[in-house]
Amino acid sequence: MNKSNQNIINFWKNNSGMLTKAIAGLLLLLALYLLAKIVWLWVDYSQPKAAPSTNVRAIKAPVKNKVNVDKLVQMHLFGEANAVAEVEEEVTGETNLSLKLIGVYVDPEEPQSSAIIRSGNNEKVYWIGDNLEGVGSSKVELRKVEPLRVIIRNNGRNETLTLLEQLNKDVLASGDKKNEELDDSNSKTIDKRKDSQLARDLNDIRKKLSQSPQSFNDLAKFQVVTDNTGQVSGFKVAPGKDPRLFSRLGLRRNDVVTSINGQSLNSQAYWTLLDQMQTAESLDITVERNGRPVRLLLNLGAADSNQPKEERKPDNRDLKIQ
Repeated sequence: MNKSNQNIINFWKNNSGMLTKAIAGLLLLLALYLLAKIVWLWVDYSQPKAAPSTNVRAIKAPVKNKVNVDKLVQMHLFGEANAVAEVEEEVTGETNLSLKLIGVYVDPEEPQSSAIIRSGNNEKVYWIGDNLEGVGSSKVELRKVEPLRVIIRNNGRNETLTLLEQLNKDVLASGDKKNEELDDSNSKTIDKRKDSQLARDLNDIRKKLSQSPQSFNDLAKFQVVTDNTGQVSGFKVAPGKDPRLFSRLGLRRNDVVTSINGQSLNSQAYWTLLDQMQTAESLDITVERNGRPVRLLLNLGAADSNQPKEERKPDNRDLKIQ
């Protein structure tokens, strides 16, 4: 027996007890592992089997919404066949009733619109469909409210009642328009020769001028107007001490007198007009008004032949509007 085998035998003899315990422990652990494995296999076997999963998601077919054809037809998207067009009620014009529209409230929802209407000394708020008070036996209904007016139903007729403030503006505007039309119609010739009272007044002025030439300033004020070359082209006029007479002559403030009885005016225009006033029986005056020529025809009456004409020296004084 060699030495290595002898060593193994000696090691086993000396440690046999410990080795035996170690081997027994390993066998015990192995037995426990096998037992646990058998138990889990039995538990798994006793459980109900689940259906096999395919891991494939089912694809749902899209649900198609049905189109409600009947509902679309009822909507009349392209108009209703054989439908009778709604006839808009005719409005005859501004009412003659003693009513005044003080204020209005226009709501996006028409039935909520309202108006403040005065009848006599009473003011009241009315909504669409209300009957107005203070109109006697007439049945007057508020039909519609607009930003500047309302529409009322008066004995079967639709009439307007305009906002008081707007009505005043319309009256003023119509007056201005009428004046403009008169201005246009009289823009060429204003004939005052048939005004006998004006002729007598001018004749009195003629007599007064013979005694005091400077009294002509009582009728009008003058200011020299020159052209681009510095030459006198006319005289701008404004009312003197008698504005009413100035207006009756057909003159207006800032009119520019350019000629008298065919004589163009220059720096001696004052004396030209004075001489014409003393000798002529009528005046044909051309003025420029807003860039347009206007002709004024005035009757002075017969001159007093017994009254001598006073000769005056030319005066170059500037006559300015005050």
